[in-house]
Amino acid sequence: MTSNWVCPAFYVEKRSERLRGKKRLVVDYKPLNHFLKDDKFPLPKTSTLPILLKESKIFSKFDLKFGFWQLGVDPSERHKTAFCIPNAQYQWTVLPFGLKVAPSLFQKAITKILEPLLDNAIIYIDDILLFSKDMESHKKLLSQFLERENLYGIMFSEKKIQLAQQEIYFLGMKFSQGTYQPQPHIAEELLNFPEENLSVKQIQQFLGIINYIRDFIPKIARYTSPLSKMLKKYPPPWGSEQTKAVQEIKKIAQNPPALKILGDGKRILQTDASDHYWGAVFIEEVQGRKFYCGHASGQFKEAEKHYHTTYKEALAVKNGIKKFDFHLRGYHFEVQMDNSSFPKILDFKSKLPPEPQILRLKDWFSRYDFTVKHIKGKHNLIPDFLSRPQNQS
Repeated sequence: MTSNWVCPAFYVEKRSERLRGKKRLVVDYKPLNHFLKDDKFPLPKTSTLPILLKESKIFSKFDLKFGFWQLGVDPSERHKTAFCIPNAQYQWTVLPFGLKVAPSLFQKAITKILEPLLDNAIIYIDDILLFSKDMESHKKLLSQFLERENLYGIMFSEKKIQLAQQEIYFLGMKFSQGTYQPQPHIAEELLNFPEENLSVKQIQQFLGIINYIRDFIPKIARYTSPLSKMLKKYPPPWGSEQTKAVQEIKKIAQNPPALKILGDGKRILQTDASDHYWGAVFIEEVQGRKFYCGHASGQFKEAEKHYHTTYKEALAVKNGIKKFDFHLRGYHFEVQMDNSSFPKILDFKSKLPPEPQILRLKDWFSRYDFTVKHIKGKHNLIPDFLSRPQNQS
C-alpha cells in the first residue's frame, strides 16, 4: 500500500551503532511535522525534582522498553507515517520517533496510566522514578505500580530496572539521603572542550552545560563572564582571560558539592554585592546546623554598575529572591547581609518624597515575608567570595 504522505528515510551508522553492530533507521518527518498540530503536554522540570523528592529515602527506577513504540497508531492514520527506502515503502503501526508530537503524546499517555501514583512518581517520557519515605511504603508503591503495568501491558527494560535503592541517578542528578548533586558525566563533557579559541557554538554549548549545574557552583558568574563577552555582537579577540575561565570552570566543575533537599527548617538567604557582581546563597537551618540548598550569582548590568552601594546590595537581595522564588514565596525567611542600610530603604521615614527607584523597590519587596539580619562581613564569606572578581580583595 502506497501513501502520498511518504517521507524519506536513511540509515545512521555512528559510533554507538557500530558498537551494537546494527544500523539505525531514521525517518525525516519534517514535511509531515509541518502539517501536524502541536500537542503540548508539560515535562517535569529538573529544577523541581528536589522539591518533589523532599524527605524521600527509597527509590526505584524503570526504563520503558522500545519507548514510543509502546503506543499504537490508529489504522486510519497510519498512512501519514509512511516512509520509503530504496525499492520499498512502509507505514508504522506504532508511534514512530521523529514526529514532533511524539514526546508529548507519550508523556500524556504514561501520565494517565500512572495517575493514581503521581504523588510518588516522576515520569520523564520513558524514564520513571518511584520514591518513598521508607521501605514499607515503597513496597506498597511498587505493588500498585506493577498492577498498573500488568493492566496496561507496559514493558520495561529488565537490564535497567533499579529497585529499592537509597541512592539513584535520574535526569543527570544523583539523589541520596536528602541531598543531590550532578552526575559525573556532566563534568566529563566539559573536559572534552578545548581550552583556547572556542567557536561561538562551542561557547554556547559549554555555557549550556554550566547553566545546568550552576546552582552547585559558587561564584560561577565570575567565571562565565569572560566567555559571555564572546557571544556579543562585537566580541573581543580570544585572550588569556577566556582561556583561564575555561580552565577554572573545568576544575571547579569536577567535584561540585552536594546540596541539601529543602525541608521544613528555617530559610535563610545570604547576599552580597561588589562593584560588578552580586551573589546569594540559599541556606536551611535545622536544629542550629546550616545546610546549603543553592548558590546564585550574576553580573550587574552596565547601568547598575554605577548605582550607589546600598542600591547594589538591594539588587543582590532582589536577584537572590528571584532566583529562589519558588522556595521563598509564601514562606517567612531571613535575609542576612553585611550592609546595614538596606532595611532603611524598606522603612523610608524622611519628610521628603522618596525617589521613584525606592518606591519601586519597596513595592517589589512587599510581595515577600522576610526579616533582615545584619551580620558581620566575616560571617558572610561565601557570598562575598561569590561576588568579588578575581582582581578584588
